[in-house]
Amino acid sequence: MLLKNIKPYTKFKLFTPTECKDIVKFVKNNEDKIELWKFVDLGAIQIDGYRLDEEDFSDEIKDLIIGRVSKLSKIDVEQAFILEYTKDKLPHMKPHYDICTHTLIINLTNDFEGGETYFPVTKYKLEPKNNEIGTALYFKGDTLKSWHMSLPVTSGVKYSLNIKFQKKKSMLFFIFSALKLYFVHKILTKYYKL
Repeated sequence: MLLKNIKPYTKFKLFTPTECKDIVKFVKNNEDKIELWKFVDLGAIQIDGYRLDEEDFSDEIKDLIIGRVSKLSKIDVEQAFILEYTKDKLPHMKPHYDICTHTLIINLTNDFEGGETYFPVTKYKLEPKNNEIGTALYFKGDTLKSWHMSLPVTSGVKYSLNIKFQKKKSMLFFIFSALKLYFVHKILTKYYKL
């Protein structure tokens, strides 16, 4: 299955529950060794995430994740990172665009309350409680409908693996797209009062 052949908001199994537990266990056991990176998505708060391209990640974990997702697209993986949401640390993420061609969000855990991924424009909501861990949600990252947010985690810990694919484009195209999405984000934020 290639991403270009599936419809946005399609869910499909990408990792087994055991693989998800292994990824989370690695992050938990090594979080003091893995360098946190600051990410800023259009309209989002600055967040800390564990980037998979860091030396601190084991080759086994990187090979598992990148090996699996690279079969889904001929487009290169631009970013792969794991976010840890908790009520106190990073409870939610504000509405934003990913500014990429394709995005996959994979919940690695589901033993938490809240934390749904919500798309205000389409009213689509991915509820981790109703999906087996390791299920990927696919959407196009560069459309009006891709404006999304993570609703607050009210208890427990949510680990989310985010994969962004980006077609090679000129810097001018990227700047134009970012400006366009910035202004659309401002309008949508006012309209939806978020």
